[in-house]
Amino acid sequence: MQRSALLKPVDGEPVVSLVCLFIKKGHRGRGLSAGWIAAVCDYLAETSQTRIVEAYPVEPPAGHRAGADTAMTGIASTFTEAGFTEVARPRHNRPIMRYKLQ
Repeated sequence: MQRSALLKPVDGEPVVSLVCLFIKKGHRGRGLSAGWIAAVCDYLAETSQTRIVEAYPVEPPAGHRAGADTAMTGIASTFTEAGFTEVARPRHNRPIMRYKLQ
């Protein structure tokens, strides 16, 4: 990730990176990602000393769906709903988003 133009560190803050969400094909489109993201953040709040979760979702154009090849990192609106905020945008459709653990 250090050498990736898309995933390189935004700053010097230590983060736990949430880089991939996999929902089995027959279960996609049911809104499961939001609950999965929340469960991961709850788990990390209890087990990790790092207090920031960072994600690298895609933001498809309005009215379009992300393809399976890009949606594996998650959809930006789902992360926003889960309380993540955008901290950088290395490409027009690829925000870097963070969530501060309690």
